[in-house]
Amino acid sequence: MKTINKMICAATCLGMTTQAEQRNILLLIADDVGIDSLAMYNSNPMATFPSVPNIESLADNGVFFSNAYAYPTCSPTRSAILTGRYGCRTGVLSPASSDLPANEYTLPELFADQPELGYELASVGKWHLGGGVTGPNDLGGWPTFSGSLGGGMPNYTNWTKVVNGISSTETAYATRKNVDDAIEWIDAQGTTNWLMWVGFNAAHTALHKPPNEMHSYDSLSGTETDISTNSRPYFEAMIEAMDFQIGRLLDAVDTNETTIIFLGDNGTDRNVSQPPYNIRGRAKGSLYEGGTHVPMMIVGPSVVNTGRTNESAVHCADLFATMIELAGGTVPSGAGDDSRSLVPILENKNFQPLEDCILMESDDLLGSTTSGRAIRDNQYKLIRIVGRDDELYDMQNDDLEEINLLSGTLSVAESNAYSSLSEKLTTWTNTPTAETFINGYTIVDTAQPDCYNTTAIIFHPSPDQSFAGQDAQYAGNQPSYTRSDDGFTVQDNTTGLTWQWSPDVNNDGIINADDGLAWTQLFDYAQSLNATNFGGYNDWRVPTIKELYSLIDFRGIDPKIISTTADGLTPFLDTNAFHFAYGDIIASNRLIDAQYWTQTEYVSTTMQGNPTFFGVNFADGRIKGYSRDKASSYLRCVRGNTDYGTNNFTNNADGTITDHATGLMWQQNDSIGMNWEDALAYAEKLDLAGYRDWRLPNAKELQSIIDYTRSPSTTASAAIDPKFNCTPITNEGGDADFPYYWSSTTHLKQTGSTASAIYIAFGRGLGYFKNAWLDVHGAGSQRSDPKDGDPNDYPKTHGPQGDVQRVFNAARCVRASATAPETDNDADGLSDWYEWNHTSNKTAMVADADDDRDGVSNIDEQIAGTSPTASASIFIVNNLLATTNGATIQWSSELGKTYTISRSTNLVTDLFSTPIKTEITATPPENTFIDTDAPASVSFYRIEVAH
Repeated sequence: MKTINKMICAATCLGMTTQAEQRNILLLIADDVGIDSLAMYNSNPMATFPSVPNIESLADNGVFFSNAYAYPTCSPTRSAILTGRYGCRTGVLSPASSDLPANEYTLPELFADQPELGYELASVGKWHLGGGVTGPNDLGGWPTFSGSLGGGMPNYTNWTKVVNGISSTETAYATRKNVDDAIEWIDAQGTTNWLMWVGFNAAHTALHKPPNEMHSYDSLSGTETDISTNSRPYFEAMIEAMDFQIGRLLDAVDTNETTIIFLGDNGTDRNVSQPPYNIRGRAKGSLYEGGTHVPMMIVGPSVVNTGRTNESAVHCADLFATMIELAGGTVPSGAGDDSRSLVPILENKNFQPLEDCILMESDDLLGSTTSGRAIRDNQYKLIRIVGRDDELYDMQNDDLEEINLLSGTLSVAESNAYSSLSEKLTTWTNTPTAETFINGYTIVDTAQPDCYNTTAIIFHPSPDQSFAGQDAQYAGNQPSYTRSDDGFTVQDNTTGLTWQWSPDVNNDGIINADDGLAWTQLFDYAQSLNATNFGGYNDWRVPTIKELYSLIDFRGIDPKIISTTADGLTPFLDTNAFHFAYGDIIASNRLIDAQYWTQTEYVSTTMQGNPTFFGVNFADGRIKGYSRDKASSYLRCVRGNTDYGTNNFTNNADGTITDHATGLMWQQNDSIGMNWEDALAYAEKLDLAGYRDWRLPNAKELQSIIDYTRSPSTTASAAIDPKFNCTPITNEGGDADFPYYWSSTTHLKQTGSTASAIYIAFGRGLGYFKNAWLDVHGAGSQRSDPKDGDPNDYPKTHGPQGDVQRVFNAARCVRASATAPETDNDADGLSDWYEWNHTSNKTAMVADADDDRDGVSNIDEQIAGTSPTASASIFIVNNLLATTNGATIQWSSELGKTYTISRSTNLVTDLFSTPIKTEITATPPENTFIDTDAPASVSFYRIEVAH
């Protein structure tokens, strides 16, 4: 959390004018309730509406905002209200980038810095801005929080409730419980002024039938089948239940002394949206009106001339400045950059903001077709979506955005509006997104213990030998699992994920064909686990492909396709930790049929137009796309660490890309096609951006940068973030495509062959099938190729789907996070690998020398992970200063390292004997630590590289 300098705040507050009578503030946020879902906003004769008398009373007795905007999804809307800043400043742009940065100055902190206002604050309901169980308190600054942390609530009557950092299982209906908690807290304030933020989970999925006394849809059966085929009435029932609870809340507060703000956080979910906004791609998640135009009304003693409509274009970020002004406070300089107080509108005065344009942003939530920004003034709206032409609409005459003015000849007024909005949007687009460090995720090592050439196991090669730099030589985060006492679950101690021990769906103690699930059964099965509190948890989910692939273990051996016995085989899963079985031969399956579903859909199709989902085969060690209509596969559900698989890339502008989520730095460009041995050598010899410790990534590291929202067929790109450059190729079928990329991991075969290595397909997973070259596995699949030889010496295809065999694949190198071999043949304290990387000779470097003359010895540079040949690469303290909330220390940091900070107040009697913080993860290029317990006396600090 960012604290504005107290001296600045005090100076600002001196000129503050306080209202004659301070009043309470109640903010109500409805989840996924767009303007299509309320009769006061939608007159389409084909639409149906819930009965919402309490919400309608707010509109009738206050100011009804006809042009209020939020973000296309919930997290950035909440962030914008909480900070008064657009997502391009905070980095919160979608649920995929939802963690509020710790340095953001929030509304509760603003109130805390102006204690003379005399307000108590609390938040109830949905959070969804990251930071774990203490996120609402630590990141949001809320002194009191009671509610749920995530996005959708899987079960409204069996959910995890967090109260000021303490979790418990709650079985009371969530919408009612939110209001119960709000009323209890408000009653406890007595005559003290208060601000209460109520973020309802309703009417976000999971759709359900609420308790009958709260709605008028008594005839609904509530069965899963009916909910899936007749969704809209359940959605409306959930809205009615929320309105019922809003009525209870309004009855409990003094409405004569309370300003009440009601807001929808984004448009209606596309699965339950209705005319005229149920056009594909124009509901929740989009920049169109159906995604961003939301209900908003404000009622209370601050409103002059009630029952009126205001047509000004306003934004959810405006509520930040509005609420502090309602309380009699001011927004200090440096806070709430994008928030414009709406108090003049409430007082029926002229609303003249400094900026009459508002910004809407979308961060690739549903693929690149929705990623972009939009801007509008009181008449025109400009939409700029990645990869598409601009769209300009006259919102006063075309509020359904049916006529793109740019498709015809513009009038002078339209041309001027387009130029003005385009210039402003370009300025916003060039505004760098705030650097955010999400909780991230740890990549588990492949566990491959041996090194191989093309024919056999070999001794681990030294850096000057052939086949050096392969998987087994770099020690990553080793697998570590703990099975629960009841035996039902397995904790992955490395990733923070918890897994089902067994996919034995029918609980008969064995895994066979009877345990297979069809695609249509997956999510109901996960919900059934939650309903029974399986293993003591109620947040089970179908895993993503990145989550499931975290379990793959490349000690496995790929069976022959014709194998009927598992003798001599090892699966690609740690069977000491997990229950596993090969394919059910008795049920006429193949031995290799041990495929597992994930929720990750392929954005294109496989074979000849099959809708496809990715899965992992733990019998043969591969990722492929499976038809959604596949009869059945196994499912192993997961819970915990919802950040797993979410990348956080930064273009370092030096030919490298850093993923702060995993701690890996990547080569931005790729290589030409080459065999596996040459790819290993290419990586070991790479000198890029001042680093020489590049290596070929292992299979799991390489798969971590796949972007499963992209594919050659849908985005005309490789399946990777566009920050990376991929060399286009023409594939064997003559189509524009992108390469396969080598990993450093060998794919072992039952035949004893070590001749194949793993690749990840960033282009189509190509095969010759049914007399045609087809995308048979999907961009993002993982297969294997011969390590060397002339491609013409091999059959063009391999296996039952006719996998193409290219032999010459591209390389994309990686560095950091894994430990290189520590052999030191000359016993000088510098590892052979380190000396080789920086001198091309494993005995050439002198440990005590200072090759780059930066004042740090070579051996100290090795310990810190910095380069002894680049004077700018150095482990130093950049800043140490005293601030109002403690001592702030800043130091240059290196990916893959952790740090320890110790403090001393007397260098004679206490020489840094007690660390004040350990295991501080690097956030390159600089780490910041605030010692909030710094004593008033002089302090000394020591920063050490832990490992």
